[in-house]
Amino acid sequence: MNLALKEKYNSMPKAAKAALWFTCCGFLLKGLGFITGPIFTRLLPPEEYGLVTLYVTYEQIILILATWEIHVGAYQRGLFKFEGSHDQYSQSTLLLVNLLTILFFGVIALFYRPVSDFTQMSSLTWTLMFFYVMTNPAYMCWMTRKRKQYDYKAVVPLTIFTSVSSIVVAIVAILVVGHTGKVRFNSLILYSTLIYLYFYIKTLFPKGVKPKWKEMKAQWAFMLAYEAPLVLHSLSYLVLGQADRVMIGKMVGNSEAAFYGVAYTLASTVTLLQSSINEALVPWRYEKLREGSYEKVGKTTNMLLILFGAAILGIVLIAPEIMKLLFPSSYYEAVWCIPPVTISIFFMFLYSSFVAVESYYEKTKYIMYVSVFCGLVNIGLNYLLIPLFGYVICGYTTLFSYILFAVLHYFCMRIVCKNAISGAKIFSMSTIVVISIGVILCSVLFTLLYPFWIARLAIIVTMLVVGWIKKALIIEIFSIMKKRS
Repeated sequence: MNLALKEKYNSMPKAAKAALWFTCCGFLLKGLGFITGPIFTRLLPPEEYGLVTLYVTYEQIILILATWEIHVGAYQRGLFKFEGSHDQYSQSTLLLVNLLTILFFGVIALFYRPVSDFTQMSSLTWTLMFFYVMTNPAYMCWMTRKRKQYDYKAVVPLTIFTSVSSIVVAIVAILVVGHTGKVRFNSLILYSTLIYLYFYIKTLFPKGVKPKWKEMKAQWAFMLAYEAPLVLHSLSYLVLGQADRVMIGKMVGNSEAAFYGVAYTLASTVTLLQSSINEALVPWRYEKLREGSYEKVGKTTNMLLILFGAAILGIVLIAPEIMKLLFPSSYYEAVWCIPPVTISIFFMFLYSSFVAVESYYEKTKYIMYVSVFCGLVNIGLNYLLIPLFGYVICGYTTLFSYILFAVLHYFCMRIVCKNAISGAKIFSMSTIVVISIGVILCSVLFTLLYPFWIARLAIIVTMLVVGWIKKALIIEIFSIMKKRS
């Protein structure tokens, strides 16, 4: 059997191997998070751990506003648009992003006092954040290029090393300097910046490449036009995933933000499966859309939705035991946030499948409209319901918002397809609806079974047996992503 699996692996296309390794790497990193999460919840009081949770949210907001995430969306699309000049295009991307970063932090300097009071971030943290945001895009560009080339042998070892070493640095810093959230956060961004600095220099001064201002001007115009509508999308998307913690921290308390943050982290295990495969799928999807192989895109999406659904239900089933095993008893009440947040990740992948089509045909304005609307809906629901039901309700407002996200993006994608490919059908909506309803209903049932661990154990065993029987189908999910011959 081992020999057969080895032969099967060796026969897999490079794209499928890359998706497999990126996914395994993601789960390994999440496993490290599970191991170290309980360490940090014991090294730091809930109030300080909640502060770290808020800082991480602010970091993500700053990255969006200070870089427009040009090094993510526009850069990835540009690798296909500007074939043959990737070194120069990477240099151009970094220069534009750095210019935006300098302008953003210049504005922050003008309004430093009120911004600092709101975020509870010191001048030292803001200074470290500036250098972190300046260098981070270079590392992300390098990662994106390697993923496009399916070069998992370069990405996976480095990702594991940086993740493990950053955890060690944070623990040492807390033990030596002080048991505070600021020490935890500052040590992380300082260490990350030192690692990113190598990629920053390499990207800004590529060997044998001189700045070509004419080409750079055209590339900047493309990146700004492509990414401008996506800034509000990224910010609104972040609102759906992270702003709950800020609202909980401001409306209830930092300790409750810590409880919700732990539950969200546990639930987002499946995010690693989603993000790892989705990142590997982006270049594959673009290739298939360029070829006109729409049926393959839809078929692969359906298979992945089934895989995500099974993974999500597995997390929902064992959530109580994981919470009791890993975290102090004071955090256990947050277990009721896990089911709705986990199901949200299912719709996160579904929506990203539709957005991939919109992005390929460069119709990013639809992404902006939907994101802003759903972000506002999420904030409004939280504002109204948190005082009535407490922080647990945030899990359900997040789920509702992601369902709305996916539904609206489906209709936007249909408009794009009608104009770009004469209405060609890419996804089977009837199949997607059946899978989605099945995942929701099963998750509700499993949540009701939380007091009955024997029943949940029987379901888990059944799922594992079915997974073993259908292991060939799981392998096919990866191997179907064949490169164009």
